[in-house]
Amino acid sequence: MPTISPDQPSFSKNLAAGSLVTTLSIVDSDSGLEEYMGNKGMATGSTHSLFIKVDGSLWATGNNLSGQLCDGNSGGDYWDFDVGVDRNSPILVVESGVKAVSAGEEHSLVLMENGSLWAAGGNQYGQLGNGTTDDSPNLSRILASGVVACSAGLQHSLYVLSDGSLWGMGLNEWGALGDGSEEGQNLWQMDPVKVVDSGVTACSAGKEHSLFTKSDGSLWAMGANNFGQLGDGTGIDQYSPVKIRDSGVKAIAAGGSHSLFVMSDGSLWAMGDNFAGQLGDGTQEDRLLPVQIVPFGVMDVAAGELYSVYVLSDGSVWSMGWAHLGRLGNGASFGNELSPVQVIDGGITKVSAGQDHWFALGADHTLLGIGLNYHGQLGAGVSGGSASQFSVGIDYSEPTLVSGVQYSLSGSVGDDDAQFFTLSGNRLFLSAPVNFLGRSSYTVQVLALTEDGQYIDEFLALDVDLENLSDSNPGAVPLGSSGWVFQDWFGLYYSGSPSWIYHGATGWLYLDNDPAGEGYWVWSLGLGWLWVAPAHYPWTYRNGHGWVYFPWVPSARVYYDPGVPGWVGWE
Repeated sequence: MPTISPDQPSFSKNLAAGSLVTTLSIVDSDSGLEEYMGNKGMATGSTHSLFIKVDGSLWATGNNLSGQLCDGNSGGDYWDFDVGVDRNSPILVVESGVKAVSAGEEHSLVLMENGSLWAAGGNQYGQLGNGTTDDSPNLSRILASGVVACSAGLQHSLYVLSDGSLWGMGLNEWGALGDGSEEGQNLWQMDPVKVVDSGVTACSAGKEHSLFTKSDGSLWAMGANNFGQLGDGTGIDQYSPVKIRDSGVKAIAAGGSHSLFVMSDGSLWAMGDNFAGQLGDGTQEDRLLPVQIVPFGVMDVAAGELYSVYVLSDGSVWSMGWAHLGRLGNGASFGNELSPVQVIDGGITKVSAGQDHWFALGADHTLLGIGLNYHGQLGAGVSGGSASQFSVGIDYSEPTLVSGVQYSLSGSVGDDDAQFFTLSGNRLFLSAPVNFLGRSSYTVQVLALTEDGQYIDEFLALDVDLENLSDSNPGAVPLGSSGWVFQDWFGLYYSGSPSWIYHGATGWLYLDNDPAGEGYWVWSLGLGWLWVAPAHYPWTYRNGHGWVYFPWVPSARVYYDPGVPGWVGWE
């Protein structure tokens, strides 16, 4: 079994000076993770992860709602960690012979050394390629031989055969399969369809678009292009492949709605959605054509939902984009990094990025996990979702604090890595799920408003007395006389009147005094009626639209809508 330890110090020496990373070293150097034939030994999906050991065994961790962990189980809750089916430590699913893996939103692809391709998990659009739309918690064989590469997108899949042909299956509404279907036709394909006859060497499936390279070094793209993620300069969806570069491309990464590629000279280029600065060009302007981000030295690259990471030839790792929930690994819990920031100073060879979490693979086969761990996708033996609470306190004397404080921990802390302390005088009280207690000592990032109106940002040590924790459920706690209130499940908000409050993630809200079941109806000028409840928040039911997710990003005014799917902004 792999060694799993939240306290493991691996790679702590390589972290950028002064950084506070939501990070766990989850597999030690003796576990033997490495790359195979140019493929990564790890794969990150939306909320699950896959790892390959040098003995060819496959391990899986995280969410298992649709059976994407390939262990024969499925079910549970979309929002919460389910102890019955989800896994917060890697489990063995294939004993040997695995060559490469790829993880999508809720499905997984497994390529064996004998060239056979297998698939498991969600299949609502035929992304498993088995001729049905039935989910499969067990691996089923798609092809018996001849497969040399594969890639799982949000709800579609691609693979390359030894003859250089490219094939695809699954959701095709915006042309992600590139099979030439006209708009509105063949919205999904349950059986593999041939896209390119020959010459393909690598493929990358994103949320709703795809990239591939050919043996002449050319770069091709197809699918959704609403943000310019194809890089052809049009912003128009493409239902057949279009050439983006004539030659010289050596690595590709298709993300949420943006794309990255590395040229043979080591330069890094980016195009598409730049809402959070994930292109790293110093702006938040979408790019319809590729722009150069790094002039030389890039060895590997990965694209997540609203962020990007890459590795330089010196083994350092850099990230850019949305920092919410610690996904950048730069010590921040919210905000955007519009230009690349260094987060690991050496020793890394490969990176793999999922929706909200990513992994860095070291030259000594140590694996480092960073970002959201709500479903146990970091495989660190802890996860979010527990309703059990603990409280601990630390004193903070200078300067005087007059509003709420956020924390980040130097271990993965599950559902929300940016929750709040309550204040009693100048004593900070932390409330968090009890299963966060993988350590007895944490580093706390204090982000607070002082009495003279200035914000501070610094790190404090927090020692947790594991034997003398007190259960608490503080409810709504006034923070001095400032009008700010902390609610243990709803976070920090300003109480302006008995009916109106100001919440950082949603703005001004009108509260209906009549509770609905276990929650409350609130009205927003920009969003209409919303239903909020302790059991689900920050997932919120928007009347007439369904469930949406509000991240804690002050004044960002965005929410995630699974029905789009994607991030939606409003004023």
